[in-house]
Amino acid sequence: MKQTKDIEKDSRYIFLMMIFPLMVACTASPRLASYLISPANDQASSASIVISPDQGREDAFCFKLKNNTDESLLIDWENSYLIINDTVYRCIHTGIWFVEREVLQEKSEVQSGSEIADCLFPSEKIYPKVNSKRWIQEPLGDDHGKYVITIIQGCREEQLRGTFLVELKRQRTPVVLEERTTNTYDKAKAWANGLWLVSQFLLLFSY
Repeated sequence: MKQTKDIEKDSRYIFLMMIFPLMVACTASPRLASYLISPANDQASSASIVISPDQGREDAFCFKLKNNTDESLLIDWENSYLIINDTVYRCIHTGIWFVEREVLQEKSEVQSGSEIADCLFPSEKIYPKVNSKRWIQEPLGDDHGKYVITIIQGCREEQLRGTFLVELKRQRTPVVLEERTTNTYDKAKAWANGLWLVSQFLLLFSY
């Protein structure tokens, strides 16, 4: 009987040792970032299509696009990019899996009167970590740059251009366990909280 209890106790400790790295991973992260943007021309500040900054991460440029026109429009991600230190970066947007970062992206529709929140991540700054299943997302490389967001409305194509300034905050945000670009952290928080509760439960019954 005592041997059975010892085996169960050892199993609990082994499980705790297995989930501990995941709990640590859920607390390590890039810093939270906010953005100041100024349009380079009247397009991005017009009353019909408005681009405004959104809170995001230091490895992306996050924004909101409001469509105040009478018809829907498409965001052409393949022709939208960032310019940082005079280098043009092809970007992927929120929700793209890292392994598919080189795949052509579908356009996103923004209905008349609606708003979309999204981020641009330089695809070449995302790469697999050596001898690991994890991925690395490098910061943008500078606290300012230029954005180009291409939209298509009917037969007309237009590029919304502007500059942005990144303001970093000290607040830490949990990494996302899924291997894709994202600007939300609810699922990672749920994983971290769940693992913590399980570990506390096992510790309670291990004595």
